[in-house]
Amino acid sequence: MMQLFPWLLMASLFVRAREPVPQPQDLHEFWSAGTVAERDAVAREWVAAGLRFDTLVESLPDARRYTEDAPKGRILEVRTGEDGTTYPYLILVPPDYDASRAYPVRLELHGGMGAKRWDPDAGEWAEGWRPGQGQIMILPAGWRDAMWWHPGQAHNLEAILRRVRSTWNVDENRVVLGGNSDGAAALFFMAMRSPDSFAGYVGHVGPPDRLVRKSMGADGQLHVGNLWGQSFHLGYGEVDPLVPLFAIRRYMELFEREGARLDWYVCEGKGHQLDLTDEQVQVFWDFYMAARRDPHPQEVRWSTERVDRYQRRAWVIVDTLADDALIDPGKERKGLLPRLGTKLQLRGPTVPVHGYGRVRADRQDNTIRVSSDGIATLRLLLSPAVFDFAKPIVVQLDGHDPVALTCVPSAATLLHWAARDDDRTRLYGVELLVDGVTGEVTVVDHG
Repeated sequence: MMQLFPWLLMASLFVRAREPVPQPQDLHEFWSAGTVAERDAVAREWVAAGLRFDTLVESLPDARRYTEDAPKGRILEVRTGEDGTTYPYLILVPPDYDASRAYPVRLELHGGMGAKRWDPDAGEWAEGWRPGQGQIMILPAGWRDAMWWHPGQAHNLEAILRRVRSTWNVDENRVVLGGNSDGAAALFFMAMRSPDSFAGYVGHVGPPDRLVRKSMGADGQLHVGNLWGQSFHLGYGEVDPLVPLFAIRRYMELFEREGARLDWYVCEGKGHQLDLTDEQVQVFWDFYMAARRDPHPQEVRWSTERVDRYQRRAWVIVDTLADDALIDPGKERKGLLPRLGTKLQLRGPTVPVHGYGRVRADRQDNTIRVSSDGIATLRLLLSPAVFDFAKPIVVQLDGHDPVALTCVPSAATLLHWAARDDDRTRLYGVELLVDGVTGEVTVVDHG
């Protein structure tokens, strides 16, 4: 009996040392963690304690807690970027905000990118805007050294959305990006580079040409095919000298050929300032209220020339580009946003051309079909909302035999991506790594 005592003691200490498995009512701790690193730390504790995937899928979406005493009205805030740049923005919250319901969000981008840096305490870029009913509005500030299509601003918009989601109950699938003039030009940039947060785009007198000029500093290449499946409501002036209608017609024809869903109109006799009729305002409002993002689209099409950012569309991630990526740099702009006739925008060099990769993936039941060019490896994120993990997952990569895998969903994988996505409607249980050269498919273990 004495020989067994040390082992019994060690077992007793082990049982007492183990953390209790978190219960559904405790899962708010994950969402309340302020950074990805902090959420990863919570995730490691939960996985070590044995928290089950099924519990997370069922309870994590409802675990985010919001309070009725959240600020309402006009809230002026400032965010500091990684490079030290300060980005002021205004949040407009309805006076009757109800924490028990999820609100649609309108993120509105102003024009005039030639402006000097704004006074963070004045809110001049958002003059005239007041809280409305039934929606939360976000009005960030942009200026000549921080244009909407600069890399710092692209990251800033997503960071502001995360900040708003942390305090107010936001419907992740009803965030619409709006803009006027330069702000509307930015809609095309975000749609071609970082569209995953948005259900649709509403803009007026936006010149796509702005994004082509190298001097405007657009962050990388604008792949027109990335507009596929995205919805726009756009207005232009018939006699706008800054955004000529003949060029806009050509852009709209191009965007429609590439699969964009366009609802656009011309205001007769109007220039760069549009005074919308009551009917036009109602159509705009109807679009805004009806816009819904599909968190798990059946088909994804995406092109990118880099993998440190702008490499993901929904559940498909371009992991590494191939050595023979598409397009010989400097020789052509096939597939990229062209110049179509605005005199001002035709001046000077265009955005440099680099080799890129493109992918098309679609799912049908538990089968995923993938075709790609210029991509060495890519990742697929599988959600239990659309895949049945009790059955094999089949990946069919063009030019290779189908690969069938038995995939066990992982709590570690779910928490890894939830920490980064900050989205209650996009939860993934399995991550697959696909080799575009060999056709090999492996399950990525985040445990």
